Amino acid sequence: MATRIHQSIPIKQIADMLLARDDFHLRLYIQAWLREQPRFAAMPQPETDDPRILTAAAALVELLAQRARQEPPAWTATVGALPEPFFAVEWAERPGFTRDLCLNESPEPFKRRNIFAPPNFLEMA
Repeated sequence: MATRIHQSIPIKQIADMLLARDDFHLRLYIQAWLREQPRFAAMPQPETDDPRILTAAAALVELLAQRARQEPPAWTATVGALPEPFFAVEWAERPGFTRDLCLNESPEPFKRRNIFAPPNFLEMA
């Protein structure tokens, strides 16, 4: 089943899950990917005209490749940041501890692209 999920759900859709803060489905599909032990360097760039989707996809792929001790695909190096900060967890939009934690300790592939999440975001995917 994991193979079917990975093949049927492109990174573009998973990036959309991140931007929609659909944590349940985001974790579900990332778990399926990780069970397959993907070669992240070979992952193609998503076909999209939406720069937000491309940015989220690059951040996700780089984060997962880093945690798997793999090289990310070359296309991620050419993807810039979102024009405004985006918090992957809704409660970080409000001032307080969680917001400060996300701003200061967000995973580097996210922070570099103006996406903020707790430091352990998706570790338990």
